[in-house]
Amino acid sequence: MSKRVLCLLVDGFEETETVTPVNLMRRGGLEVVMASLHGGVVEGRGGMRLEPDEDFEDVEAQSFDLLFLPGRRRRRRAIRPVEPGDTSAMRCSKVRVIR
Repeated sequence: MSKRVLCLLVDGFEETETVTPVNLMRRGGLEVVMASLHGGVVEGRGGMRLEPDEDFEDVEAQSFDLLFLPGRRRRRRAIRPVEPGDTSAMRCSKVRVIR
């Protein structure tokens, strides 16, 4: 069974820091699922638009082995919970994170 990677996307993602690693992971035999944190098509910093495989709300985060957060700190800040008590990030609590 191949390892599963969850790649979270937000508007303003860095195209090269997203597409290149995802491509390499897929070539290496990993199953990579790109998920939009806010639902729907995501637009990169340079205007590239990606249709994610799924919306984050529909993903069973615990079924992944790795969480890939492409982009710089200010992009990753968008992934943090925005409302007090928002537990979406906790859904990935047992997933290994690389940056």
